[in-house]
Amino acid sequence: MIKYDLKRFIRTKSALFWAIAFPIFLLTMFHFVIQNSGNDISVDITISPDNKELPIYQSISILNTTLGTPEMEGGIQTATYIDEDNTLHLYEKDARNIIVRGIADGMVQMKAFGQNARNIDFNAQYVKNISPRGKGSYDVFYYALLAMIGVYSAYSILYSLELVLANQSTIGIRTEVSSMKRWKLLISYMLSAFFQNAFAIFIIIAYAVFILNINLFMDSLTSIFLIIILLNAFGICLGLFVRVIGTGNTLLKFLILNGSILLLSFLAGLMEGDMRIIILEKAPILSKLNPLSAVTNALFRLNIIGDDSLILPTTITILVEATVLFTISVIIMRRRQYEHL
Repeated sequence: MIKYDLKRFIRTKSALFWAIAFPIFLLTMFHFVIQNSGNDISVDITISPDNKELPIYQSISILNTTLGTPEMEGGIQTATYIDEDNTLHLYEKDARNIIVRGIADGMVQMKAFGQNARNIDFNAQYVKNISPRGKGSYDVFYYALLAMIGVYSAYSILYSLELVLANQSTIGIRTEVSSMKRWKLLISYMLSAFFQNAFAIFIIIAYAVFILNINLFMDSLTSIFLIIILLNAFGICLGLFVRVIGTGNTLLKFLILNGSILLLSFLAGLMEGDMRIIILEKAPILSKLNPLSAVTNALFRLNIIGDDSLILPTTITILVEATVLFTISVIIMRRRQYEHL
């Protein structure tokens, strides 16, 4: 039965698209958007030609300097103007003005102390970026995406169990009255869903590492494999739980499952990176109970700062939640009676 279901998966184009092609599309889209976003900041400013520190301003890499004064033809075309006395004039509200203000104040203070402002290295970077790709604030998107893909096994088990449960399809009715053991079919479909998603994740990670050159996973392969196994198990239990609850059709079950996974992914920071921080600050218990958030936080800390302290708590959380979902699902299946049979 496992072999048959795996063949069915490989031969079904729609299943391959949603399990492999669509996650690869999302990964590629995220990658190129993040690569082109950059962390460089530049500020357009206008400086008086009479400013004695003009050469210093022009040497600062983040400043795009233009010479001019309010009296000159055309006036000031930038949001910031620095006159001959290093006085800052703001014409528009812009958060980047804080950077210019800090530089201008530094000039004034050095002059007040009788020091040469040329002694200040305004291009120095005093914060070291330890992200493996140099864009640490964006890496969370990759881990949140991996966490979401990890529970895709829920979709496979959702559709497979339609062939087992009598209240879901005519094939399920035939299975119910046949000599086949329902628990054997259930285990077969669960193992098939596990192998299908594990195969898909392997291809996706290989694509990320060898095609997109994303070095986010190679330093913690053991933890990645453990997380994949756990997420797969949780996804199977989640899909099983959604399938056995109520008597809705497959489309309704799919919408419920899809909405649940998207909500968990949103809270984990996939659609909005700051959401992960907001949840951690405002509702930390929610971040711990959400398996996708827990995995995202654990992998982020492990790969960025080398802290594996969240791996064990995350493992325990996922195992407990998967066990609870599976137990409830089995109880519902055992208690359900079909009078028409």
